[in-house]
Amino acid sequence: SMIPEAGGCVVWVHRALGPFWAQQNAMWNLVSNTFDNALYPVMFVDYLVYFPAFRLEGLPRWLVSVSMLLVVTLLNIQGVDVVANASNVFALLVISPFAGLVVAGLPQL
Repeated sequence: SMIPEAGGCVVWVHRALGPFWAQQNAMWNLVSNTFDNALYPVMFVDYLVYFPAFRLEGLPRWLVSVSMLLVVTLLNIQGVDVVANASNVFALLVISPFAGLVVAGLPQL
């Protein structure tokens, strides 16, 4: 990386535009990510409606959403290295069904 510091776009903005705009960038990213990340557990539980065995209502639905938030929060508290490793695992989990479908389709070629 050209900027070997943790901090991402906040570091870039600080170097390019100074501390005031870096602070603005950090605060708006914090606000944006707070609302954005709170949507994912709700979307996940909404997606479960398509699977009859996993339909959740009321307290169980809320508990699954809060549990997901807690797991992600605990990962983030552990630090950048743990988040990077978890992201790699999640990426493999997302890609694996596609790889499986490709392998299953190879005999059809």
